[in-house]
Amino acid sequence: MREQLAALLTHGRRPTTVLQVLPLSAGTHGLMDGSMTILTTADGQPVIYTEGIRSGAIIEEPSAVRNLSRSYDVLTASALSRDASARMIQKLMEAS
Repeated sequence: MREQLAALLTHGRRPTTVLQVLPLSAGTHGLMDGSMTILTTADGQPVIYTEGIRSGAIIEEPSAVRNLSRSYDVLTASALSRDASARMIQKLMEAS
């Protein structure tokens, strides 16, 4: 596990990567069903790809994209900052 945590810290330092830890104390959230990727089309329109246990979907409908984007914003606001996340991962590494 220590090597995995070290890899997270290394990748989290990249300028194109945002690594945030969502503590268990944050409770449940609207994106617990699976993963979500926010993409931008060539014409600047956001599109969301969601993936769960049994399926994946591309969401293009503007109101659905807005709702999922808001859920993502709430999730990232509930997570630790980048620096606090890195400190937490570092502490876990040291404890293992």
